[in-house]
Amino acid sequence: MGLKALVVGDMHGQMETVWKAVEEERPDLLICVGDWGDPGQIAPQEYQSLLERLTVYTVYGNHDDMELLRALRNRDGRPSCYLTANL
Repeated sequence: MGLKALVVGDMHGQMETVWKAVEEERPDLLICVGDWGDPGQIAPQEYQSLLERLTVYTVYGNHDDMELLRALRNRDGRPSCYLTANL
């Protein structure tokens, strides 16, 4: 069986939708195309809980806590954010 990926974007702080999709789909990898939520809208532990559960890769959107996203690491130590959107 191959790698199962879930692609999300434009959550704007609505993390319950992401968690529901993760629970239902049980992906190996989560790819976010940006706009997790504005700074302070999502607690750092919320991101950390996702990173403990699966590998996450994201691109910055114009509604993201860029400093926090830059600091996050996947379980293997690799950054969860590699790319930047044209801001």
